Amino acid sequence: MGEGENKKDRYFIVTFAYQKRNSPEFSHSFISVIHLLAEDKTPGLRSGFRRGSFKGRDFEAFTSSWLPHDFDRNPHLCVFDGLGGRLFATRNKCPNSVGRNFRLDETLKLAVNVKNAVGGPYEIKKEAFDLGVKRNQLLDRGTIRYRADDRLYRKDRVY
Repeated sequence: MGEGENKKDRYFIVTFAYQKRNSPEFSHSFISVIHLLAEDKTPGLRSGFRRGSFKGRDFEAFTSSWLPHDFDRNPHLCVFDGLGGRLFATRNKCPNSVGRNFRLDETLKLAVNVKNAVGGPYEIKKEAFDLGVKRNQLLDRGTIRYRADDRLYRKDRVY
């Protein structure tokens, strides 16, 4: 964050990933996005955001960690199932499931369970932060289902 006065809003993204046994069933990537407020500002009232203060500087933050809704109790993720499911999306028999956006503390607990997590902060522009806010709000509405292999549902597919 640097020393001295913070006269402008700053935005950061922290990327995380974990993986166990080189297996997609035990892999996950997620992000936290942070808005560090200028010293003369007060945090907004955005729903679902964590608010706090670090070294006397106010911030608001959210995490996007999209997984099946019961993944914390049932961590057996179906990524590929069925003969040829890894090669051909049409043969993958894994079902869609209700998704849920997990909080950072919940997701880090999952990462600790597989004993591997990494992350790093990067400063980003306000436009990138705003785009992340829109995506997070979409996920929190509960209208998107979860599927680890989404090849059949992407508009840019080429298979």
